[in-house]
Amino acid sequence: LNNLVVAQGWQAGYLALMVFTAAGGLLAYLMMPFELSGNAAPIRKRPAREDFAAILRHRVFWVLAVSMLLCNLPQAIILSQLNLILSEFGVTGRAASIMVSSYAIGMMLGRFISGYALDRFPPRIVATLGLLLSGFGILGLGLTGGSIIWLSVAVLAIGLSFGAESDIIAFLIYRHFGGRIYSTVHGLTSSMVAVSATIGAALLAIVLHVTDAYLPFLMGTGLCVLAGGLLLL
Repeated sequence: LNNLVVAQGWQAGYLALMVFTAAGGLLAYLMMPFELSGNAAPIRKRPAREDFAAILRHRVFWVLAVSMLLCNLPQAIILSQLNLILSEFGVTGRAASIMVSSYAIGMMLGRFISGYALDRFPPRIVATLGLLLSGFGILGLGLTGGSIIWLSVAVLAIGLSFGAESDIIAFLIYRHFGGRIYSTVHGLTSSMVAVSATIGAALLAIVLHVTDAYLPFLMGTGLCVLAGGLLLL
């Protein structure tokens, strides 16, 4: 996609995304199974205030929420300004596009690896290692000294972690809260991710205004991600 934007402009990039998203969404819809009709007795639903009260009293919810708050501070910058970060370390053009591609590949692999690991190893260990990987990758972006190889490893690590994160959190939510209020808990933690990304974007604006460099932001948020990952132990 980066090469297409460079060659044809951003409009062509958005058109390509539109076609890809529409085709992927249609394919996903066609692959969805039909709901099975049955005579099972309907499950009695509790009032929403009771569900929220139970969730907010649950220690696991707050651990997940704080972890997501810390781990997603760098999300906005990684998704939207990775090319600019790499250019600060002297990586531009085709080399930068290859690294961005390695991030996307890492996200895809992270989903497969996390799913495999969650079925075979203690979830707390898998969750912690999966999130710590992102922290080390973000710190690595600032500490590699511009080495192409180490920058590539750092970007791949971030992609692996970001790809695994949503699946890991979904697994932990179902494990601790079950299916009845799964969507409510998932919605709350997803909201925390959005709040974290917004705070991170605001912090980035302040850091760039004061220092005109990405390095302080990478170091600070990298440490926050490590702290958020360790919370899940």
